[in-house]
Amino acid sequence: MAFPDLIKAKNRAVARLAEIEFGYEIRIGLGELLKLYGIRYATAKRESNVLDFEDLQLQTVELLRNDGISAIYRGRFKEIMVDEFQDTNQLQIDLIKSLRGPDTRLFT
Repeated sequence: MAFPDLIKAKNRAVARLAEIEFGYEIRIGLGELLKLYGIRYATAKRESNVLDFEDLQLQTVELLRNDGISAIYRGRFKEIMVDEFQDTNQLQIDLIKSLRGPDTRLFT
């Protein structure tokens, strides 16, 4: 699947890299490229009606913001174990907090 706007942005970023070793111009070009990639990626997911792992986490945290739903799950777990906790991001920490009741023990 070809994305002409994405290809143009990539070409502009590469051209800027050739002109300047590092600096403001490169950050602008790469920022533009990443922004276009994000837009195209979101569009492709929407058109294909799919979610990626990040979407699943975001939607789960959003569901657990509902007091009724979160109460069901907070009372369900006596213990939660998180493997590789040092690699946990803020979204995953929010998910753990949403699932953890006042007496739930957390193992990391």
